[in-house]
Amino acid sequence: MHNRPNQQSIARWQPKGSDLSELRLLAPFREDGSPIYWQNITPEKYREEYMAAIGSRYYDQIRPWLQQLKASESVTLCCWCDETRTWCHGTLVGRIIESGRPDIDVVYLAGRPGVF
Repeated sequence: MHNRPNQQSIARWQPKGSDLSELRLLAPFREDGSPIYWQNITPEKYREEYMAAIGSRYYDQIRPWLQQLKASESVTLCCWCDETRTWCHGTLVGRIIESGRPDIDVVYLAGRPGVF
């Protein structure tokens, strides 16, 4: 794989061989650093836990990241979820971007935004 500066991973883990840079501030980790898993949890509970984690780092990490985005440049955020899944945290990230930067168009993979 080749490093692509406008593609970043927002996942807890990277697949073998990935050379994408990691944007860990959007990865599903709680404030204490423990992972938020999607297995055996309802989408609503996952959303609640993920948004609480995002809230804990919004003003010092996420808001500055949103402010530096350029509406004229494309950025691809990869979550590595199987495209057959009906929901993932990538949908929540898209909604965070839409809310914080309404001037930026967000396009979801395979028509997802899922159930969030």
